[in-house]
Amino acid sequence: MSHSEFIHDELQRVTKEKEALEHEAKQAKRGLIQIAARLVTCKMLTELEDICENQKSISTVKLQCVADKLSDKLKDEAVYIRNMLNKL
Repeated sequence: MSHSEFIHDELQRVTKEKEALEHEAKQAKRGLIQIAARLVTCKMLTELEDICENQKSISTVKLQCVADKLSDKLKDEAVYIRNMLNKL
């Protein structure tokens, strides 16, 4: 392999790596924007809002279950955000 062929191959390899990183960054940004939109619109609170609107009372057990679901969703979002930020 000649020196110019080596340089050409390396340039192609680096270009492909750069394109892959740019694609990952775009996906990460898109994911972060989607999370931000969900947080701004409070989509996670829909179940709790439905309970408040449609029930006169709620048991502590059911309320704890709803709170646990919200907590799990927020934890999942936090992990996803951390992973996306690590890609950026």
